[in-house]
Amino acid sequence: MEPVVDCVEVATRAPNNPRVKVWYRVPRRHDAARPGRWRVLVLFGGRNADGRPEVSGKLGWTEWADLNGVFLVAPTLRDDAYWEPKAWSGRALLDALVACGVDDAGRLEIGRTFAYRYREAGGPLLWYPAKGGHEPNERALRLARAFLAAAASKTVCTLWGEDDTRRVLPRARIDVEFQNPLYTNEIAGLWRW
Repeated sequence: MEPVVDCVEVATRAPNNPRVKVWYRVPRRHDAARPGRWRVLVLFGGRNADGRPEVSGKLGWTEWADLNGVFLVAPTLRDDAYWEPKAWSGRALLDALVACGVDDAGRLEIGRTFAYRYREAGGPLLWYPAKGGHEPNERALRLARAFLAAAASKTVCTLWGEDDTRRVLPRARIDVEFQNPLYTNEIAGLWRW
């Protein structure tokens, strides 16, 4: 089966985002009879994207998604409409990655605050402030590919990094809001750089 790119519009309970258009891409060779093989990667673009370019290949995810059986999903959100992670405390939050260019101070602060709150709510999140602005650089994309593959493998994470200091430490020595799940030495190297 060839990949499918399409969108749906959904109602939300968010006052800043009452209706959200969600673009999605069904991976090549999708087989609905094998639901356990397929995973979902949600890409949040914010004000500079409507979601379609992200699921259509702009960021180079399509080949990776096809090889790993991943649905790409990109909702169109306003920058101030990030959902509140604390409302999800006690639920199984999935591994997440937030990469943000340091040249946009406002968005950087939104991303950092979201990372802290997601972790405090019990979700493992890798925070990667990258050089530049809105376009992800090659290192951020390499980090994302390695991290998402490791997270999807369901192996236990034994390497943890601390925000700001970029030190790899035992998890117990890092305050929960600063914990980065690194999984592998490759991920640790990409994250620390």
